[in-house]
Amino acid sequence: IELSSASLRWALIPVFYSFLSWESGRLLVIYCRKKMPGIRNAKRRIFLIILIGLPVAALVGFIDQLFTLWLDLYQQLSFADYFFITGLNILCCSIAIGVYESDYYLQQWKCLFLESENLKKQNSNSQFQFLREQIKPHFLFNSLNTLSALISTNPLKAELYVEEMSTVYRYLLTKNEKELTTLKEELSF
Repeated sequence: IELSSASLRWALIPVFYSFLSWESGRLLVIYCRKKMPGIRNAKRRIFLIILIGLPVAALVGFIDQLFTLWLDLYQQLSFADYFFITGLNILCCSIAIGVYESDYYLQQWKCLFLESENLKKQNSNSQFQFLREQIKPHFLFNSLNTLSALISTNPLKAELYVEEMSTVYRYLLTKNEKELTTLKEELSF
């Protein structure tokens, strides 16, 4: 099947219109993201996109008209044709903006979610370390109080108690460098 040059020109029009509309929307989104990045600026960024996007859509519609005239498909185009093409351009541009902004919003949301989870994990670890540090002095004071009571009542048991207590503290000091120990190690101790 042979394609005439007029058919080829008619086929180029929607491709050119779509490309120009999509790219103008994409570039507009990129520009607005640089001006107002992040999820917190989403409303202001969308307002800026609309504010800049409408004149850009009118300009792209005019460029589309010039392209159609350059291909010599029409001798002249009316304002109704111009508004129709501009309306199509706004539609295509809105779809492109919606796709890119939705993707950006989801990426930003995922980053904030992961950051939140990391902060929760750090908070839990900090609380665990705090509790761990609080237990050590209590254990020491309780041990010393027990030792003090044993010295006056049973000096031999007190001596044995000091040896056992030093073994326990030696174990605690060696295991304190690790975050966790296995149950098997604890039971064998």
